[in-house]
Amino acid sequence: MGMPATTNQYWLPADLEQFPEGNGCKYECIDGVLLVTPAPRVVHVAALAELSDQIGRCLAGRGIARRVITSTADLRLEPTAVVEPDLFVLRAPVTAKTRLDDPACAVLVAEEHLTHSGLGAMCAQAIAAATMPVPMEFVGVQNRYGESGTWDEVLTIMGLTAEGVEQAVRRVIARKR
Repeated sequence: MGMPATTNQYWLPADLEQFPEGNGCKYECIDGVLLVTPAPRVVHVAALAELSDQIGRCLAGRGIARRVITSTADLRLEPTAVVEPDLFVLRAPVTAKTRLDDPACAVLVAEEHLTHSGLGAMCAQAIAAATMPVPMEFVGVQNRYGESGTWDEVLTIMGLTAEGVEQAVRRVIARKR
């Protein structure tokens, strides 16, 4: 997640168009606050690619028609909030008209961060403020002390595995029916 920029300006999604594309930085705004994230490190990109592959295989192997997209595409949560998730899992087929307020939409936020104060919490606040009835699930570091272990062990403890994400996808889809 980005760091808030030091400015008194109230930022809107349209204001982000002034920033250059292709410099590797992510520009987001939530509740008028500009968040700037520097280009990710190679280890982040590699982990994201692996997670994307695992989620895609896991969902396909269970007959769940979803498209896994790694992108810095804008996700407009409301007129005053835009974020750029690293990974989207969208129901197939994805079209130009795919929207968060679609009746078939559900939101799953998987993050390597505290779920009660990270991107998921910001998404939930924005969705609630926009009064969109969207089921949500969160996968990430729960409100607890950290654990020690290998990278894979820690991800398993936190539920940040393909199986953990799949379980969350199933929970959020079930609530949408």
